Amino acid sequence: MAVPPSAPVPCSPFYLRRQEACPQCSWSMEEKAVASASCWEPPGPPRAAVPCFAIAVDQDDILPGALRLIRELRPHWKPEQVRTKRFKDGITNKLLACYVEEDMRDCVLVRVYGEWTELLVDRENEIRNFQLLRAHGCAPKLYCTFQNGLCYEYMQGVALGPEHIREPQLFRSPPRVPARSLQRRGTETWE
Repeated sequence: MAVPPSAPVPCSPFYLRRQEACPQCSWSMEEKAVASASCWEPPGPPRAAVPCFAIAVDQDDILPGALRLIRELRPHWKPEQVRTKRFKDGITNKLLACYVEEDMRDCVLVRVYGEWTELLVDRENEIRNFQLLRAHGCAPKLYCTFQNGLCYEYMQGVALGPEHIREPQLFRSPPRVPARSLQRRGTETWE
């Protein structure tokens, strides 16, 4: 059964639209206040609004809703060629990868929020932080949001666990502070 494509729903939340521009970059003034004084944004066009689709994906049967989203995001993909992979490491969210190529170079992750997680997670801030991190090269591209989740780019790699972040080459060393300011506090100096 063919499902008619749904047009993006105009989204009014402030995190999907730009606010007053920062004089140094295209961040909003609120984002600028959170960031350091020297801001950096990758070259290219300013961040665009993220499409928001009026689609709800059933947590117990993700595939039909995910395919509706894929029809919107990748209209050139043939539905019969779309392959999926379910990730089961999450605690509350459901995550499904949709792709057509074996190497998953162009893969769309469909994340369906767990029930009642909005009581613990501020979804507006999550999206804003996602976009801010992406603008600084620290997150994948966000393709769209929908009623109970979001779609974003798949990036090859290994998920970090507690055993990984203990490795010195993975976490940042503490900032260097002039020795005299440390000595005043009675702390050992940096070498």
